[in-house]
Amino acid sequence: MTLTIKTSLLGVLCASVLLVASPQSHAYEVTDTYALRLNEQSALYVVIFRFGFLNRETYVPRQAAQNYDTGIDTIGFTLVDSAGAPLAGGLSIARVISNASTTNNNYYHIPDGRNREFAITALVDTTNIAQPAALKITHLPFTLDNKGEIESFKLRENELVPFITQVLR
Repeated sequence: MTLTIKTSLLGVLCASVLLVASPQSHAYEVTDTYALRLNEQSALYVVIFRFGFLNRETYVPRQAAQNYDTGIDTIGFTLVDSAGAPLAGGLSIARVISNASTTNNNYYHIPDGRNREFAITALVDTTNIAQPAALKITHLPFTLDNKGEIESFKLRENELVPFITQVLR
């Protein structure tokens, strides 16, 4: 009985180590979101998250843009209603802020085995938005460097589900 439990425990531990050591192991999580009405014409939206890979150097764009969903140099977001449907209007100024170091002014650098915090901030002119809105991240590209082998990726739609603020009334 004791041998069986120890063997099972050893198997679980080995499987856990293999999962963590996998080359595609990654860590990202949304840690907080904010939606703040500044006045009748403007709102501030913030999505804060951690990002990094166990065994890859990682690069994340420093720019964010509304209704942007292609490329590797900009994080995209859209304004959505309470049902998640995209809304028209709402001009914005957006930026990605992080405690990660920067490279060539376009990307944040995350060393392998580490994660860093990021805040996507958007100041939005809400004058032309007819209903309550939330900010939803729709495109989060990143680049991995595996000892000189560079590959670009983006989070899949289902991975972006938690990247949304509260609906601002």
